Formats: sequence, structure tokens, C-alpha cells
Amino acid sequence: MMSIRDRIAGDQFGVINNADNINNINVAYGDQTDWLAIGQRELAEEYYPAAIEAFEKALHQDRRDEERAAAYCYTALAKLARVRPAYRPPAEIDHVVMCLSNAQKMPLAGFLAALVQEDWYQADSMSEPRPLGRIADRGAVARLNADEVRLVTKHLVPTPGVTWRLLVERAAELDIEVLEHETGGPQVRVPDDERRIGVRRYFKELPPRPDDVPIRTTVALLIGGPLSGATAIAIATSSIAMAARVAIVVAALVVAAVAVVVGMILYQDVRVYRRKLAIYEEGQEIAAMRPSDAQLDEWLRQDVERIQAEGAQRHRLDPGSQDRGGDLLAEPQTVVGVSRLRQKRAEYRRVQDGPLRHAYRIVRTQTNTLVARSRVGADGKIRSDHYHVLVTYLSKHRVCVYRCELDFATGRATSHATQAFHYADVVAISSHTISSRKEIDEAGRMLFDDGSGQYQETFLDQSFVLSLLDGDKIQVGVGVSDGHDDHGRLQMAWKNGQVQRIIERMVWSRKEKEQHR
Repeated sequence: MMSIRDRIAGDQFGVINNADNINNINVAYGDQTDWLAIGQRELAEEYYPAAIEAFEKALHQDRRDEERAAAYCYTALAKLARVRPAYRPPAEIDHVVMCLSNAQKMPLAGFLAALVQEDWYQADSMSEPRPLGRIADRGAVARLNADEVRLVTKHLVPTPGVTWRLLVERAAELDIEVLEHETGGPQVRVPDDERRIGVRRYFKELPPRPDDVPIRTTVALLIGGPLSGATAIAIATSSIAMAARVAIVVAALVVAAVAVVVGMILYQDVRVYRRKLAIYEEGQEIAAMRPSDAQLDEWLRQDVERIQAEGAQRHRLDPGSQDRGGDLLAEPQTVVGVSRLRQKRAEYRRVQDGPLRHAYRIVRTQTNTLVARSRVGADGKIRSDHYHVLVTYLSKHRVCVYRCELDFATGRATSHATQAFHYADVVAISSHTISSRKEIDEAGRMLFDDGSGQYQETFLDQSFVLSLLDGDKIQVGVGVSDGHDDHGRLQMAWKNGQVQRIIERMVWSRKEKEQHR
């Protein structure tokens, strides 16, 4: 980028070179240079650092109050260009507020102050400085002229909130096109009943197939019993000897009684079997209506994008790369694991109360139940209805981390946590297999379906671990030890391995650069 001195005609600077004086003396005719006009030209060409430098030079000149107010206002505009106020560091916002407080007579200053007030302070319920409260004026939007509206829409990015919507309405009155939404910010998840039902179907526990019962034997006994009784009656009326008739009749009646009793017992088993079979077939119908693994992966990708934007806003980072004007060395890196949350639930059970069979009482017990249910898909990958999401933002001087718990069916993120530390504070980045009892208790458990349709509590013993200098560990459970694959473990249906390699490469590279300074 050319400097301001290079952009000004050469005859405005004199260079004195002679043998007696080896110093080059640049004589700037400050009183004759219109630094305000130069700054406006640099601003129009989107050379924002050069524009800010020119406006600051203009403020050191002897100018009218209107021109000084304009220089302050344009300085604030150049400071806010291309990045939302919410993503600006506090020092830059303080400078912007100072500039606007010296340009409060201009409608443009009132608009910019209202934008900063809404997007930087009110968005996070922060107390605003008194000067900003006096300057901020949403009503100033209606007083902006066409040139000022074009200037704002050229250099500022859209922000959520009332102030920008008022600008859109003012632009419509002046027949100027303005973006109505923020393209890079966190998006609100729209409730989706189809997805909510689909996720619950995918993780619904399926009843086991009931064991077969001898239906044919049951029918034979129920028919054979009465036939044996009829045979006994026929023999009793026959002409054979009395003793023989009595023996045969008794035997036939015993056989008939036994057959009927056994048949009735088996008949009850058949009824229970048919009820269980109906429940099993209903479960299979639900399983047939499950969404595909690919569909769940797409829903998770959408949620991760939204969570990445949310975390960037909480850290006040522009999630774009530095070569595009953002704050990051690489795109946000996300590790997805199984949630370890537990939920207290009340369970009621019958307890025998006395020697009589029907004497019992109801006892209420409090249980701490695992929230997440995880199962293996057709591709051999683990998916869960509750995720723990860890997003890492690698900026120039620090590592920022955002964590939350994701209810996959509703898309609601809870238990938000942010953390930031220097690259030098990172001790290790590893994929860890838990072995000791202490580590297992720290990592947690989960309800896991290995493909049978039944959930069993198991250890979540494969973890991504980010270890810090102070002994703190940022840990996410990402797999289960098993013999289903060549590596003896089942992994999440997310690119956690690739993410770990990127984080390792970027963090160690940055640590080496800082150590060689």
C-alpha cells in the first residue's frame, strides 16, 4: 500500500541533500495541504489506515469547528469499516467513542454512536460510557442525506438490531440498496418439527424380538385334552371288562386334565408373545422411518456453523481469516463429542409391605440419569442426541475457546463457557485413551447402543485433551474402545482427527515463532 506521502504530489515536499548535512529533511507544507480532503479520498478508495492518518493530521491544523467535527466523524467511520463493532477490541471502541464525542453535532456521528451502543454494549448488557449515551441518536438516521447513506453502506457491514433496520428504511426512501441482514453472524435456529421427530426416532430404544413360543404344541394340547376326555367317555360305555375300562378312563381323564392345564398356560404365553411381537414390529416400523446418517451429519454441520459464529461473537472476534480482514490465522476448529450432562429424575417403584401378595407401597427415589444417548450408525460412526461442542479460535496472539452443550433434537445450546490464553500456555494437545479409574470418573459415561437397539451404560474413554500450563485440561469425549475396527475404537461422526492435527500444527508453529522473537 502506498503511503500518504507518496500519494501527494512531489512538489509539496522538499528534499535537501548536501555534503555538509547528511540528513534528509522532508519539509511538509502542512498549512497548505488539505489533509481532510486527502483523508476523504483515501476513505473512498478504502485505504483505511491511510485515511485515519490523514484525518489525524487534519485535526492538528487550524480548522473550523465543522471541519474538525467531520475529521473526527470520518476517523470513527474508518475505524469501524469492514468489521462489526461487536468484533472490535475495547481499545478501538474507546477511540471510536472519543472521536464521536467530538463530532456529536453531525447526524452521521449520532448514527454511528447508536450502532456502537447497540452492537457493542447493549448486545451483552454492558454499561456504556456516559459520552456515548449523550451522542447516540437513532433519530439521526432520518436526517442522513443520500451521500451519507451511501458512505455508510459502502464501508460498514450490516448488524442485527434496530439501528441498522432504520438505516435500511431510510435508504429505501432515498432509493438506495442496503443489505438487510448480517451475513457472518450467528443465526437463530428455526424450530423444525421434522428434524425434532427424526432425531428422536433415530435414538429411540428398540424393543428386543421376543423368544418364540410353541404355538403348534399349544393348539395340539388344547385340542388333544378334550379329545382325550371324549375318548374316556367312549371307553366307559364300551363292552370291555370293568377293571380295564376304569383304568383306561382314569388314565384318559388324567391325560386330558394335564393337556388342558398345560395348554392354558402355554396359551397365556402365546398372548404375551403376541403383545411383545406387536411392540417389536411397531419399533421396527419406527426404525424404518429414521433419518439417514447423512441427514444427521448435515444437521450437525449446520449447528456447528451457528455455534462457531456464536462463540466468535462472545469472544468479540471476526471469524474471518486475517488475509481477508478477519482476526483468525485459520478457520474456527471444532471438536464434537458426547455430552456428559446428567439430569435429576424422580422414579417411582413398588415395595413389598407385609406378607400379603398385594400389600405394597410406592417409594419415590431420585436418580441422576445420563442425558445423552449414542448409537452406532450404518457407517460404524457414533452419533448422539446430546453433544459437547468445543470450538477453538486461533488468532494472532492467543487461543480462544468456546464450549457448549447441544441438544441435537431442538438445536438449543446450553452451558456456555469461554476461555482465552496465550500460545505459550499450551503444554500438550493429544488424543488420550483413558485407563485409570480416576480418569474414567473425570471423562464420564454414556448410554450406548452398539447396533442391537438396546442402550447400555459404558465408559467414554477416548478423549481429545488440550493441556494448559496451569494444570487445567480442556477435555472432550470423542470415542469408545471397541473391537469393531482395526484400531480397536469407535469414533464420532465428525472430523475430530483432522481438527486435532490442524490445531497441533498451528499452535506449535505459533509457539516457535514467539520463542524466536
